[in-house]
Amino acid sequence: MRRAANVADVLRRGIDSVLANWPLILMRIAESIVIAGVAIAAVLAILLPILVSIGISKFSDFEHIDDPYDFVRALLFNHWLIILYVLLGISVLLFVFIALHAFVEGGAAEVLVAAERQGGDETVDRRRLEAFSMDRWLRGGTRMWWPIFWIYNATWGIGGLIMLVPLVVIAAVMILSRGNPAAIAIGCVGLIATIFIVAIVAIVIGLWTEKAIIVLASRNEGASAALSDSWAEMRSDWGRHLGVAFVIFVIAIGAAGVTGIFSMSLGFSRSAGAQFLFLPVRLGLSLVNTFVSAAIGNWFLASFAALTMRRSERV
Repeated sequence: MRRAANVADVLRRGIDSVLANWPLILMRIAESIVIAGVAIAAVLAILLPILVSIGISKFSDFEHIDDPYDFVRALLFNHWLIILYVLLGISVLLFVFIALHAFVEGGAAEVLVAAERQGGDETVDRRRLEAFSMDRWLRGGTRMWWPIFWIYNATWGIGGLIMLVPLVVIAAVMILSRGNPAAIAIGCVGLIATIFIVAIVAIVIGLWTEKAIIVLASRNEGASAALSDSWAEMRSDWGRHLGVAFVIFVIAIGAAGVTGIFSMSLGFSRSAGAQFLFLPVRLGLSLVNTFVSAAIGNWFLASFAALTMRRSERV
């Protein structure tokens, strides 16, 4: 007789898989370091040519503009090439970031799916889940980065459109009721409702994305089929998917909150000596936070791999 693995079973299996394949944590940390380096280099590459081409002193021209409309018009007509250059640079930067993250996610999914195949449906020793190798990780990243790239664009594109709907409605209502004191109340209530809707949509999109990545890694199909299959499977088993995500989200928020509180408490002192003394501790907390975030990211993916592939467990 078989019973469906419950949320606790799935989370426990996810932890075992993460610990058995611990080099994946280092891969995520390396991703964070590379992204930070690329971001710094990109900011310099975007800003320096701008400062050289127009000169810092020319920004003082905007100080004599009082009307916001005149400011926007002057900015658009006098510096449209610079605006186009900045937008192009940001677009390229976003492409690089998403592509890099898609590669890392593809490599991790390949390893974690292989770990589930090695472990099977039964509760096994953690060593049975050891599936990491650099060749396997690179193979997964190379094979899946492009489909995962489009999975991210599709899911968050849909989510973004849904999130825009309440914002557009609130803006339209406030414009139509301009001059009416009720517009302020409408704006406040609408803002609270929008935050609530955005949070729900973000959670659902996050679940759908992780599920689609695992489906893509475990089956020989493209991004479109992975999105369709993953959505259908989530709809048929919302309880366990939401349960797994809820536990992991709560732990992630709690861990970030604890390290954030400690870091902030060390920065309250106005003494330069105290700031210098606590700097190594704050750097250490930052490293711990990065490590914990990477581990939780792998745990989320590993739990969804267990939820997707380990459908049942022997009683």
